[in-house]
Amino acid sequence: MAQGELGYAEGAQNYTKYGEWSGNPYAEWCAEFICWCVDQVDQRYGTNLLDVVYPNYSGQNTGRDWFIERGRFVYRKGNCPDWGYQWLLGSDHLLQKNEYIPRAGDLVFFSYNEAGDTEHVALVEYCTQDAQGVINAHVIEGNMPDRVQRNTHQLTDWRVMGYGTVRDLA
Repeated sequence: MAQGELGYAEGAQNYTKYGEWSGNPYAEWCAEFICWCVDQVDQRYGTNLLDVVYPNYSGQNTGRDWFIERGRFVYRKGNCPDWGYQWLLGSDHLLQKNEYIPRAGDLVFFSYNEAGDTEHVALVEYCTQDAQGVINAHVIEGNMPDRVQRNTHQLTDWRVMGYGTVRDLA
């Protein structure tokens, strides 16, 4: 569904169909884009993913907190504030910084401020590793800066806060 939206651009005053669908046509719309895509999948295929596998949300921290409450948020640094160090199920050690490699369908949450609030979210398509060993997440994201597009982010990027996972992993 997300791939079919590549190239969609916002209109005047940041108007998007994703914002309209969520109740605010002029909202910042990265989360609204992902939620809209999940809703469209649910409608097309008769699934029940929205509010079960993915949160239906808009606004800072709401999506991250939804995943945390379900034990499905993996912090890039391996330490969940107010919760403690994490480990991956089946692992014999605490999660190390940048150890988790997101899977297709996971969400990447970004923070650009000292407070650690989530400010952007993207949908993981796949990950690759380059010749130097750097792992990159290839994502589809809305509102970047004004359209739906593909992008690549290094997992070690300081702006990557963590991942909402589609499976119980942490």
